[in-house]
Amino acid sequence: MTSQGFLIAGLGNPGPEYARTRHNLGQRALFLCAQKWCAPPFRKRFEGEYVQCELDGATVALLFPHTYMNVSGRSIAAAMRHLGIGPDRLIVLHDDVDLAFGRLRVKLGGGNGGHNGLKSISGSVGGPDYIRVRLGVGRPPGDMVEYVLSAFTGDERPAIPGMLEKCVEIVETLLKYDVTYAMNAFNGQP
Repeated sequence: MTSQGFLIAGLGNPGPEYARTRHNLGQRALFLCAQKWCAPPFRKRFEGEYVQCELDGATVALLFPHTYMNVSGRSIAAAMRHLGIGPDRLIVLHDDVDLAFGRLRVKLGGGNGGHNGLKSISGSVGGPDYIRVRLGVGRPPGDMVEYVLSAFTGDERPAIPGMLEKCVEIVETLLKYDVTYAMNAFNGQP
């Protein structure tokens, strides 16, 4: 893969007990990208599940780290070294408690907002200057860890497919245009 490709990483924790939690929303969006783009099956690589596919004539790599959220940067950095790309070619899909449930936002760089996955990535890839697609899960009234590791409520579940579809649309826009275009197109939407 040349330096013109992108790596898209969907954050979450491995294992069936985490699959439907708020913290795995990025992983679910990544797998929907793979499905929509008719990617070949994922295989074990870079301490995670990895695949490359073609989208509009460009090669795109998809990665779900199996290192657990708090050290996901290790897996992502290994894939980036292999692909020969810098942080400007990395798109990270992740849950975000600082956004109301159902809101999606595109961001370039910045802080980690207490998200240990983002903290790990920034420390592993040489800084925070990568693209993030933030999937809002809302701020809990109680314990943060318990909240992000819990499943969505019955009232929330019907909105998840639409959120994931919108995330795929955002990623496709990022790949076709650029981060500024995507921020202008999507960040003002409810």
